[in-house]
Amino acid sequence: MSNKRSRDHGGDEAAEEDERASRRPILDESFFDRPSEPTSRTAEDLLAQAETRAGVTNDDVTNDGDGSAGAIDAKHVRRLVLAFERAYAENVKARAKYGNEPRKFAESEIELDCEVKRLGTLASAPELYEELVKLNAVPSMVAVLGHENEDVVADALEVLRELTDSDAVESDENGGKALATALRESGGYQALYAALTRFEDASGKLKATSSETSNAVSSVLGIVENLGEIMGTQVDDASGESSNKALEGFCEETDLLKWLLKRVEKKRDVDQNKLYASEILAIILQSSAKCRKQCVDMNGLESLLQAASAYKKREPEDDGEKELVENLFDAICAVAMVPENKAQFVEFEGVELMLILLNGTRGDAKKTSFASLPALKCLDYVLSGNKDACNRFIDGLGLKSLFSIFMGRNAKAVRKTFGNEAALEQQTRSSSVICSLFKHVDNTDRRDRLCAKFVEQDYAKCDRLVELWVEFAKRVSAEQARLENVDEDLGIDLTEEEEYLQKLDAGLATLEHLTLVFAHLWATDHAPIMRRLYLDASQNAIALSDLRDILRQHAHHVGDSAGDSAREGTVRAILSVLPYAPGEREQS
Repeated sequence: MSNKRSRDHGGDEAAEEDERASRRPILDESFFDRPSEPTSRTAEDLLAQAETRAGVTNDDVTNDGDGSAGAIDAKHVRRLVLAFERAYAENVKARAKYGNEPRKFAESEIELDCEVKRLGTLASAPELYEELVKLNAVPSMVAVLGHENEDVVADALEVLRELTDSDAVESDENGGKALATALRESGGYQALYAALTRFEDASGKLKATSSETSNAVSSVLGIVENLGEIMGTQVDDASGESSNKALEGFCEETDLLKWLLKRVEKKRDVDQNKLYASEILAIILQSSAKCRKQCVDMNGLESLLQAASAYKKREPEDDGEKELVENLFDAICAVAMVPENKAQFVEFEGVELMLILLNGTRGDAKKTSFASLPALKCLDYVLSGNKDACNRFIDGLGLKSLFSIFMGRNAKAVRKTFGNEAALEQQTRSSSVICSLFKHVDNTDRRDRLCAKFVEQDYAKCDRLVELWVEFAKRVSAEQARLENVDEDLGIDLTEEEEYLQKLDAGLATLEHLTLVFAHLWATDHAPIMRRLYLDASQNAIALSDLRDILRQHAHHVGDSAGDSAREGTVRAILSVLPYAPGEREQS
């Protein structure tokens, strides 16, 4: 795999020159038009330090064999590092001596670029990353990110992206973490951010439209993503808050978060880097509570809502832009799902914006807007546990759009355009939103408007409620049977909590929401609604005790983390929502 040249003293000079030429990049005017800056590290210092760290002689470098893939071992790493450090030292020396004569240090620049690329061969041997770190090569790699020649910087970024790629480090977690830690300790985060911004002008546009410039920006974002994966996201058991040391480090030590928010602005054209910026932004906000708070403190939620507003009247043009929209809404949901941030979401009229996007499906059952799907998801997050958001939803005339989705009036169009999973998500999200409204809307007028929806059109929504209940009850029963077979056939004993989580994913969460809606409707004491629900349930062999069992299970797990006494209180409170029918006795 190595492209290392043989430097045996007895080699053919002509062949060596031919090989040197084959590695030489095209030298145009832009290559030589680079400013020179003084450095505090002399070439002799760099070379001496490199040789001491590597512990190899000059002969080891000049007589390196054929450089085949099988030669990658600790000794090979030392040779690569020494050759890289030597090329870097020679380039520093040449630039210092011939700062105003680019052609005289061009050869050393070529050598440095080649040695930087050769370091990329280590991506196939992550178990040797710790050796790379021990040789103290990382500080020099970071220093190259500030090189005057942007072509060298771009190549160094690509190498770092390869070395930190998840496919490269998955076979040796310790090696990946050693490299990631060394990068941060060597000032790598600041150097990466500086490299990111150097390819742009003051307005934030790329200085050049070439693919190389765009790829350099993508490489930095890729390294950020890779380092986040290497260090991993942890969730605190007590608070439930997530953290990622690498991503938090970037946001604390640089203006990366601000840069990302600016790159996803509504006014910016959609390109590969805007798409990638939206993806990294969503990853950061989903992975770290600290970063979410920092985003809110810099008015990032408002910026995200403005970016999403671009799709009120138009559809994404291609799959790439669709991915951009999904990333934007993932970022909004990550911020807005935090209880203290929901008030700001309401203040910025986020509920009204989501309703506008949701209404893209209204009036034409044969069409559905792409943004309506993530908008419903966002409403589900925001309305859960927030009274003000629920009130704004009803005041904003959201019930009509919501119940249109609940009734499945555009399900065929959604299924045809976006697939079965999207249609299923609409069912689950709409049921969850209705459940949140019943839980948190206590104003008499608003609650009456909500309940009135189940009376209109001859109680059609009561019928739909029971119809969906039966559908999701079947899904849960099928999952229960599957889990029992897994226990029996594979001898895997899942805990009660593990089984419950599996069933939640299979549809139990929606079944619980539908049951809670049924219970709240029953508790209204509205005789016509109660009669219709009781009739629908009886026709489908559903007893009120079946519903109560689901409520008991839901309450038990919802209050599980608060202790036995709190859990018992939660169970009693939820069960009280569904009174007993005449003659029915509680089955303890």
